[in-house]
Amino acid sequence: AAVSQSAITMHPQPGALAIELPDDVWQRVSDYLQSTTLSEVCSKLWGLLQGQHLQLGIASISQMTSKMPKWKPAIRSLEIVSNMQLALDADLQLLNLEVHHEKVDDRGAQALASALKDAPQMHALYLNLSDNSVGSVGAYALATLKSMPSLQILCLNLSGNSMYNSSAESLAALRDAPLLHTLHLDLSSNAVKDSGAEALAALKKAPSLRVLSLNIGHTQVGDVGAQALAGLKDAVRLHSLHLNLKDTEVGSCGAEALATLKDAPLLHTLSLDMRNNYLGS
Repeated sequence: AAVSQSAITMHPQPGALAIELPDDVWQRVSDYLQSTTLSEVCSKLWGLLQGQHLQLGIASISQMTSKMPKWKPAIRSLEIVSNMQLALDADLQLLNLEVHHEKVDDRGAQALASALKDAPQMHALYLNLSDNSVGSVGAYALATLKSMPSLQILCLNLSGNSMYNSSAESLAALRDAPLLHTLHLDLSSNAVKDSGAEALAALKKAPSLRVLSLNIGHTQVGDVGAQALAGLKDAVRLHSLHLNLKDTEVGSCGAEALATLKDAPLLHTLSLDMRNNYLGS
């Protein structure tokens, strides 16, 4: 749970702490919870933790100006429901941005990528751009997120956009993010085919990637693409892999290739969704 605007303005009654802990420990607990809960316990924690975890529903830059606190707290996590361009605090560490079904096109994706890619402290980014009109140009821009200096976790939902093979080829460049250990990439319900899947198989070269969730369901990926994705068994550090190939054109040959993933020496968790494909009897 994140901090609502009403929580930002409330002032708890002063009281003594039941447990005395150093300020940095309270800070770590608050970061883990990403909640206003601790700041409401007593006046001391209110002063220490207020306004560090925010959730704002915004339709315009003017609304952001009016809703953000008048003081300038060291915001540590921020969840925004918005379709606007962002000006980000340099200390921001986590961002959850929902821009679902808002007619975002390539220019919108470029604006977001431009605002995000240089965020110095951001280690976790959750970006939902599903059911928009982002195409190859926008995908190329979003691939520049690989240059975020602290990025460790990226969840990028591009389901139901205007993605083609060239889009997947661009996004495969996320493998070059040096600290990225968790990647959730959703390209379902797009016009991605075998060559797009072949490009995404290059994610096996990511130097730090340990968890990969790749959704290319409801696409035109077939056996050739599935055979390429089976090469993820050679990933240098991957220990958890989730592949969604539901409602694609993968047949028995592709399924047999993907079955070899179970033999990957480093893989601890494997999930394959192959429903509604022509796998034979």
